[in-house]
Amino acid sequence: MKYLLVGAGLYNAVIYQRLVHEFNVYPLDITIIENRSHVGGNCYTENVDGITVHKYGAHIFHTSDEEVWKFANRFGSFNNFVNSPIAVYFNEKTGQSETYNLPFNMNTFVRLFERELAVKRVTPNIVKEAIQCEIAAYKLSHPFDTPRNLEEQAISLVGTTLYEKLIKHYTEKQWGRPCTELDPSIIKRLPLRFTYDNNYFNDVHQGIPEEGYTKWIENMFEGHDIHFDENFLSDMYRHEVHGMDKFDQVFYSGDVSKLLNAVMNYDKLVAGMVHEDGLDDFWLDWRSLQFVEKEYPTENWQGNAVVNYTSGEVGYTRSIEHKFFNREKMDDGKTIVTFEYPVKYRLGDEQYYPLASEKEKYWKILGYLPKKIVPTGRLGLYEYMDMDDVIAAALSDTRIQVEQVESGSGNFCVKFTDYSDNFQQRIINNVTDKNAAVMKLLEDIRGQVKDIVGVDKIDKKVD
Repeated sequence: MKYLLVGAGLYNAVIYQRLVHEFNVYPLDITIIENRSHVGGNCYTENVDGITVHKYGAHIFHTSDEEVWKFANRFGSFNNFVNSPIAVYFNEKTGQSETYNLPFNMNTFVRLFERELAVKRVTPNIVKEAIQCEIAAYKLSHPFDTPRNLEEQAISLVGTTLYEKLIKHYTEKQWGRPCTELDPSIIKRLPLRFTYDNNYFNDVHQGIPEEGYTKWIENMFEGHDIHFDENFLSDMYRHEVHGMDKFDQVFYSGDVSKLLNAVMNYDKLVAGMVHEDGLDDFWLDWRSLQFVEKEYPTENWQGNAVVNYTSGEVGYTRSIEHKFFNREKMDDGKTIVTFEYPVKYRLGDEQYYPLASEKEKYWKILGYLPKKIVPTGRLGLYEYMDMDDVIAAALSDTRIQVEQVESGSGNFCVKFTDYSDNFQQRIINNVTDKNAAVMKLLEDIRGQVKDIVGVDKIDKKVD
């Protein structure tokens, strides 16, 4: 059996490890292609004059899963970096910038409430009472049983002071819409720590690979030949390297809506519906980011790795000073800072944040994909995932099963089910009746093709 890995990011790197070491697949039976010129996906880091730069946004590895941590350390040593971001809020009333610690903890609360509460000492109990009073006052003036939007959700969790200064404007920049128009599910919880602890994560393990994420993921592929700058969708069936017909299984870590459009354009099953921009009803929407990287002639520009900007006077949401991640070139008279600007996604942009409103569309798309394709990774699963979640998902992916090879070699090959139990449960949760939904889509396609072609006997062709 032969396998194609489309994408050389973290998820497929873990899959590669499983194929070779768990299922004893001969490496020559695995072909790996990558659209970019490097491994690592959005985890990619690049050495710029001795500073490891996170080219697609900051990535800090953290986990409490011992199996995941053990796996991660097989491919490189991790430093002891602790993520302790700060937030900068520009107060229009005073004309001054205010700096707060993140996550929300007693350091944050003291700065926020010490003047307003007029007490000798701000204690955890005083903060809790103040927040509850704000929540009660808001609900009195804005009655609701269940939060109808993100603003109501956030204030019902943390009160108005935290919301106005540290959540509202940052979130609106992130998603490009007012909080009153955003779904409340975006913020499911906002943890409040009533201790003086600036560690952003609660996980047992935290750090960054000492040699960077690129080297770490390269080690997972163990020197396997990777075909870079290869566009799988450009000729997905007949290409001499990655033609899909050459493989028994394809692990696809790209955008499934682009894949579906490529499949439909190739097969011409719905010829009258396919146009230059593809099938509009099947394009998944995202939020994207633009990065502006700047070099400053100073050894220390902002004093911290991550700074969030929680007011609306600047378009970027955060700035990253990369040398703090690995404590590199700290005495050198140069530093590199990246500014992150959230932007509306347009076809061709990098895809970063999936939208909850698109999830049902995603499940419909899966129903049309060739069975030999297994969606993987953040793009393929249309899911925002931390790195430890990626590793855990790839290690436990029950779509991978083992059966004995009949050749008598004693080796194992891999057999894949269409979806794992986890996937099936997600389908049940997201689409009440998946079969009915797919059948309805097929009927819609039949109807539209009949209208275009002007014939009735096309049912077998569409099926």
